[in-house]
Amino acid sequence: MSKVMPYFYFVFGLVILFDGIVQFLENKELYKLLFSWNTTDKYFYLSIKIIFSLFFFLIGYKRLKVKS
Repeated sequence: MSKVMPYFYFVFGLVILFDGIVQFLENKELYKLLFSWNTTDKYFYLSIKIIFSLFFFLIGYKRLKVKS
């Protein structure tokens, strides 16, 4: 299982990034970030999603590097 975990992190980061871009392209009045945090600024929403996805990419990269 430890051999597959870094790839789960990469896939999860991609899902977060893809969802953020899809939601960014839709014009909404309210964007839900996490749990009960909301924002009306779509650029702030996209930046938070990018930060979350980069976090998971970095964790996956570190685990992949340790595995090698």
